[in-house]
Amino acid sequence: MINNVCQFIQRHAVWFWAAALFIGLAFQDLAHFLRPIVFPFAVMTMMMTMIRVDWLAVWNFARRPSLCLMIGLMTMVGAPVFIWGVLQIVGVRGEPLTGIVLVAASPPLLSSLTYSVFLGLEGALAATVSIPLNLITPIVLPFLLIEVLGLNVALTLETLTWRLALMVGLSFSGAWVIRRFKPVVSQASHVHYIDAAMALFMTTFGIGVMDGVVDVIVAEPRKVLSFALIAVAMNAVLQLFGAALTWHLGRKIALTSGLLVGCRNVMLVTGAVAATAPPDLMLFLVVSQLPLYVFPALQRPLCRRLLKG
Repeated sequence: MINNVCQFIQRHAVWFWAAALFIGLAFQDLAHFLRPIVFPFAVMTMMMTMIRVDWLAVWNFARRPSLCLMIGLMTMVGAPVFIWGVLQIVGVRGEPLTGIVLVAASPPLLSSLTYSVFLGLEGALAATVSIPLNLITPIVLPFLLIEVLGLNVALTLETLTWRLALMVGLSFSGAWVIRRFKPVVSQASHVHYIDAAMALFMTTFGIGVMDGVVDVIVAEPRKVLSFALIAVAMNAVLQLFGAALTWHLGRKIALTSGLLVGCRNVMLVTGAVAATAPPDLMLFLVVSQLPLYVFPALQRPLCRRLLKG
């Protein structure tokens, strides 16, 4: 029974993710109940991803450092600095500026490994790039945001570094302990259990971050709509940008690169700043996760068609 349920969730994970945000909006009491556990569910999602990693395949891609370094620099340095410069020229200021740059400066979605598996892309490349970038995020991200760009994230450099380090440390160490003492969970015959758990953790997180969003939508619908459009456009443009720069390396690698550049681990930074973030900043971080939950269901047939061609 459990085996069949997990296989069903694994097959339809993209639809679970897509439904999460709408369930949170429709059932605000449930979202309010789940909001306090957003932090641990973010950690658990990252932990399940680490258990899922095929380290031999990661090592094979790690032997191509130029590709991984190019994608990493494009993601962690090029994207946030470019977007910050564009926003300065356009004249965007305050919390919206901070939110947009914070998303652009976030590391690639650690669950991009899972996304890649569901979309038929290079999961090993996604893991090879996203794992080290998530590991260095507690050092690089606070310095870039606070010291270099001078943004106000309502946290000191030390506090933000500590919270990010705690989330990354718990997820990576937890995955190591599980794989060390229960190695059977990483075997191919048990992958559907891990994928199902990850899908449910992400779904629960998506419901929880919707707490209070309905009130904001009713009070300021234009603001929410504008934030949603910005988040969707930014994700799409960054994915196209990443894919275009690596298209000559093959469609599968190009689409995986686009996924890494466009889909960011907003879950990590949201969990780190959730308790102190100003309202508009928190609203943008929440809304910016819309494409992370909805896009995979839309991209799946597109990726299949492109890869088949």
